[in-house]
Amino acid sequence: MNFDPKMMIGIMFQTHQHMTLNNPIAHHPIKNLDKINENKVKMKEIIFTFQNKESFELFANDCSKELDKLNLLYGTAHHGCPFWISVVLTAIYNDNSTIPNGCCAIENCSINQLYDIVCDKLLQMV
Repeated sequence: MNFDPKMMIGIMFQTHQHMTLNNPIAHHPIKNLDKINENKVKMKEIIFTFQNKESFELFANDCSKELDKLNLLYGTAHHGCPFWISVVLTAIYNDNSTIPNGCCAIENCSINQLYDIVCDKLLQMV
């Protein structure tokens, strides 16, 4: 039997996803929250447009490319990029100041780095 690293990442993703939704290990502060709050109406309008699957996929692909530029080891942030993006969008839309993370409390966790990328990309759209 061969070890399949992508299968293992898939299992880890399922665990991280479950923990994020049900019992987060940590909460990552929303990057540039003050700027996001200054543009709250526009942010919510942008997030609303992502109900269109094509718009969301374009945004997710853009965020994924930025994550790839960081040259991190392939992990659950890469495997489930659209899920993590939806977690950020939900947190911002619901006026939260933090984003749940079911992976870990390490600041430079790849999920937290993706969260920051999403916040930056949203602000570029304002």
